[in-house]
Amino acid sequence: MNGTALDHHLVRDYLAELDAAMRGLPPAQARELKEQIKAHLDEALPPDADDGQVHAALARLGSAPELAAEASAVAGVAGPAAPVSGLWGRLARVRRRTWVIAGLIVILIAGAGKYVDYYLSVDPLEYSNGGDWWYAQDVKHQDIASTYTATQNTTRIRSGQRQGYLISIYNPTNFTQTIVGDGSGPSVGFNAPWGKDVQVAVSRSYTDIANGFTGESAARRIPFTLPVSIPPFQTRLVRVLWTSESCLSNGESTGINQIFLRVRVGWFTRTEKIPQQGWYLAGPSHGRCG
Repeated sequence: MNGTALDHHLVRDYLAELDAAMRGLPPAQARELKEQIKAHLDEALPPDADDGQVHAALARLGSAPELAAEASAVAGVAGPAAPVSGLWGRLARVRRRTWVIAGLIVILIAGAGKYVDYYLSVDPLEYSNGGDWWYAQDVKHQDIASTYTATQNTTRIRSGQRQGYLISIYNPTNFTQTIVGDGSGPSVGFNAPWGKDVQVAVSRSYTDIANGFTGESAARRIPFTLPVSIPPFQTRLVRVLWTSESCLSNGESTGINQIFLRVRVGWFTRTEKIPQQGWYLAGPSHGRCG
């Protein structure tokens, strides 16, 4: 329907009935009352209001004869300029509800903004200096080199085979953080040293791996899955596995020293970049590569 809600047939009928009911009123008061009614309906109803919406709005105002009777009673006591108390009371209640709803919307928007800032400002998870290669053959051939600021763990590349590592991740915040997946990207990503088919999983509980990992370690008997929540000030194990495909010659190596995880905090999920020790694969390659 074009125009405004005042063009609706129920509104036109109501205003015509109001004109007939106000014939006994002074013209100025009748005109003022009708303008007030029209202004209210134009504000309360959308241009494309259906019959149900219009009927509800008119019912809240009351019937045209009732409004005219109220206006006539007021005119008889205080003259044409007196306010129509019953009508004004109804209009005020409707408008007051409108302002309350608008105020609630503003409060919700402001609260949502603070909620977003609050949770997105939470510190990320931390690498807690515990880790080892996942497969026993990689542990057997590892070479650990440490400086004052960094540690690098290098093992032989097994091209075309699954390799991976296990690290401890600590939640240093007052908020539960839930690891939901690999945050390094949809393909190769950054969580593996030039590997493919990268898989990230998290332990449901924690066991210490700081003193070294072997194939018979308790860490292998812990379930790894996703998503997994890390409560405040607790630690979990993160396992990263991939299929090594780099072609490295003797003396060449490739590696990483940070991990990217998708982490949910509150209602929001973000990518957290967590510095860790270096995990490197050294050539020469044997088997399938490239």
